[in-house]
Amino acid sequence: MKRLLCILFLFLLESCSSVKLASDWKNPDIDLYVPSKVFIVGLTTHDEARMLFEKQLQEALTERNLEAFKSINFLTSDFSTKKQSKQQLDAVEKKLLEDGFDTILFSKIIRVEEKVTYKKSQYNGGEASQNFKEDFITSQNFLFNTDYYKEYKIYHLEATLYCICPTKERELLWKGYIEVSDKKAIDKTIDRYVKLILLKLENQQLIPSKTSK
Repeated sequence: MKRLLCILFLFLLESCSSVKLASDWKNPDIDLYVPSKVFIVGLTTHDEARMLFEKQLQEALTERNLEAFKSINFLTSDFSTKKQSKQQLDAVEKKLLEDGFDTILFSKIIRVEEKVTYKKSQYNGGEASQNFKEDFITSQNFLFNTDYYKEYKIYHLEATLYCICPTKERELLWKGYIEVSDKKAIDKTIDRYVKLILLKLENQQLIPSKTSK
């Protein structure tokens, strides 16, 4: 019943939100996974978005009795703004293992789409323009009047959960592809994004629920 309610809430969250799950995948070799200490990484040059994302996930995972830490407080300030080599990432992973981390929750943007939505129609109910100039002027007004349309972006994001067990090399546990529209305020969008990730991970039995002890 609890899992059914989780699926229903997930459906309601996606159906009325600017955040939608496109697809997801779970490692078929993993039935149940219980992380102990989670490292949260939001890979973006948008500092406010990264801070909000990592902070909300940290708080949510803490409510599930997990240790969770933000990369923004752990890594150097240029980690998201400069390319990192394999050797640098090996050093980061070694440090994480030394500090007792066993899980990484990683989010990144993989594609951005430019979109236009029209608020009003230029269709005049079937009355044809009398001449080219009239038609062109009407269409031109429609094109350059921002009351008629709104431009926005759709961000295609990938969220992944990795195990960083010493005997395995960053084993992939779960991957989700999520579409995020920028029509809403950034704080509301990130809140819904985080909730969607958490619901999927709970449903896949990769993190405990808030009521678990």
